[in-house]
This record gives sequence, C-alpha cells and structure tokens, in this order.
Amino acid sequence: MYLSNKSTADDKRTLINKIFTNLQLKNKKLIAEYTPAYQFLSEWMPKLNATSELLKQGEYYEKTGAFAPAHPIVLGGRDSNPDSQDQNLESYH
Repeated sequence: MYLSNKSTADDKRTLINKIFTNLQLKNKKLIAEYTPAYQFLSEWMPKLNATSELLKQGEYYEKTGAFAPAHPIVLGGRDSNPDSQDQNLESYH
C-alpha cells in the first residue's frame, strides 16, 4: 500500500500512524516507537518465524526427547500448561 502508485499522501500518513508513534527527527536521524500492536509483532514474529517457517530442501527437523519441547524458544522455560502456583509465577527450570 505504501509504495502503490494509487496511494495518496493521506493513505501513507494513515499507515505510518498505525505503525509508529512519537516520531522525532534528531540530528538528521528519525527516531520512532512502535504502537503497542506493532511492538508485540516486532517481538513475536521473529520467534514465530523461527519455529514455523518451512524447511529448505535438505534440512530436517531436530529430533527431541519425549518430554522436550519441540520449539523451546516459544515456551521460554515456562510450562505450556501450568498446573500449580509455582509454574504460574515463574519458570521452574
């Protein structure tokens, strides 16, 4: 949409405002913060891509033990189904 020949300046401005907040120009450098939704995406999309992307030809999934998480980066040391107060508060690993 941003690079489209059909988009107007208002369309581009709206798109930028949905993604960024607090845009500032300091010493010829643009400083921006993500809106909360895009901040969440910027943190989680790399993790999701690391665990969900299709394998390239010749690559194979790593074999894990019966109780080992297939994608430990997503769980981050926390049980995926906490059943006690200890697991809810912090990692027990």
